[in-house]
Amino acid sequence: MTSTTDSVPAQTEAHTIVLVGERFQTSAALPGVRTVSEFAATVAAGEYRGTTHPVEIVRGQDVSDDALDDLRATLARLGMTDHVRISDDVESRAADRDVVHKHNPENVLLADLRQLGPQTFTARLRVDGRNELLQDHQTGLHVQGMVGVEAARQMFLALFEVGYRHHWPSNKYFVVWNSMEIDFENFLFPLPASITATVLNADLHDPSKLDFHVRIEMQQSGRRVSCATINFTAFEWDRIGAVEQRRAAAAVTNLNGTGRSAT
Repeated sequence: MTSTTDSVPAQTEAHTIVLVGERFQTSAALPGVRTVSEFAATVAAGEYRGTTHPVEIVRGQDVSDDALDDLRATLARLGMTDHVRISDDVESRAADRDVVHKHNPENVLLADLRQLGPQTFTARLRVDGRNELLQDHQTGLHVQGMVGVEAARQMFLALFEVGYRHHWPSNKYFVVWNSMEIDFENFLFPLPASITATVLNADLHDPSKLDFHVRIEMQQSGRRVSCATINFTAFEWDRIGAVEQRRAAAAVTNLNGTGRSAT
């Protein structure tokens, strides 16, 4: 007697490749990670033409919109858009510079900033290889911890700008952080990552001095990378400006009092 089994059609599974920029080229040695330039060259050479397993492209760190547009154009020109698919999830919009208090766009670390509820905000991490914190060196496979610290700083500024400032449109605010405690629970790699900010307490009774206690968590590949708790105050400009002026003058006076001259 011959036994039979139902035939199961073969499944075509997409092979995922994460693209990173040249700043993180050491990570391209990992399976499933390639630099944009390296991958574009292999596509142009026809490596993926006729593959039975579609390739899905995921955007890692230091990958510009222009680089993705060039890759799309190459795929279309070679008729390979069915073989190599750029994930819809790669599309992102950098946070406005005034929201994160940065002048240069390459220093903005947040993208797709959203408010999920009255006290919860989320964003994607988006690291440009020209970022000010990456100019000295790159060690190993991970992204420097100071990038995580700065991302947390930008996130608390963003939640204030997006979620609270509009309640007092005529006030000009100066934001000061009072304390920060951060736990690093894993390396941050140049892969997709998200940031969630939760307002634990907001004292809004005095519009000239708004106090916040927030928690900011970074997630990557299904686990938490870091968790920071931050206390900060948004001072009305006239109030904090006068205080800063007095303290700056006192610092100069005290320095001169030690026998040193101010320069």
